[in-house]
Amino acid sequence: KTAIKNIMIQNNLNPAPKRYEDSWDAYIKRTFETLWACDFFSKEILTPIGMKTMFVLFFINIRTREVHIAGMSEKPNSEWVLENSKNIARLFENDESTKLLIRDGDGKYPVGFDNLFSKYNALVKTVPYKSPNLNSYAEGFVGTIKRECLDKFFIFGKTHFEYLIKEYIDYYNNQRPHSGLN
Repeated sequence: KTAIKNIMIQNNLNPAPKRYEDSWDAYIKRTFETLWACDFFSKEILTPIGMKTMFVLFFINIRTREVHIAGMSEKPNSEWVLENSKNIARLFENDESTKLLIRDGDGKYPVGFDNLFSKYNALVKTVPYKSPNLNSYAEGFVGTIKRECLDKFFIFGKTHFEYLIKEYIDYYNNQRPHSGLN
């Protein structure tokens, strides 16, 4: 033990258990300007032919808490996810800084998803399986939109669903009090 400690000290390495002064909170604050997250949420809606599950792909800017809806679909396949993500990726187009996009390991993300964002100077990080706490801003938004909007309505059809989402996103981004709005 002592020999290892002495070697570390000779090589300017701190042998104490805490080697770094950095914390997760400090990292988030340092990367706030460029940190984004994305995720899916779903909701059962009533249609003339029965219940359908609608999926929504959204992106959230961690600093501003601004949410962008990429698209809504009953069957979000790989092509749909890529096509609808292109509009969001273009938000990164005029900014030279490197972005960090956090996503979960959902099978709906196609192989080319990460490559699409790398073209716009964004690094995509996939959080480990069953770790929603590592994508907490996106997961928090899902809970918020369901609790404050979607769980309060019987939704009749895709048009009604799209209307509710559009109205809530407008409210969330511009009026609802949260830290992104100071």
